[in-house]
Amino acid sequence: MCDGCLREVAGLKVAGCVSQRLCVTERATLNAQTATFFVQQNLKRVMVMAAIEIAPRIVVDEKVCFGKPVIKGTRVPVYIILAKLAGGMTMEQVAEEYGITLEDIRAALAYAASIIANETILPVPAGEQK
Repeated sequence: MCDGCLREVAGLKVAGCVSQRLCVTERATLNAQTATFFVQQNLKRVMVMAAIEIAPRIVVDEKVCFGKPVIKGTRVPVYIILAKLAGGMTMEQVAEEYGITLEDIRAALAYAASIIANETILPVPAGEQK
């Protein structure tokens, strides 16, 4: 490969000259290395992105339960806790069933209450419904 075909990108030599036919294979190799480097850098950024605490004891993480709110340190979704309580289970039964504390259940209830408190439902006039 001629010296005119190389340039530095993120510490790797990458083909810069597309007019040299003899360098096509080497350029493809170097461009693949660069692409791999950038993918690795982006994966590192994604891996650093961990669970985000959206309320006390409640977190979301796209890798856990498809990003649904869960009890911190578990894979127990908030909606499951609410559904079990609505279905008639006691807080103690839910805590025992899912290995969480009563404080976790109270946190799930508080989170749900805050979501409902901030919800606004606007009526749609009868003639505009589809």
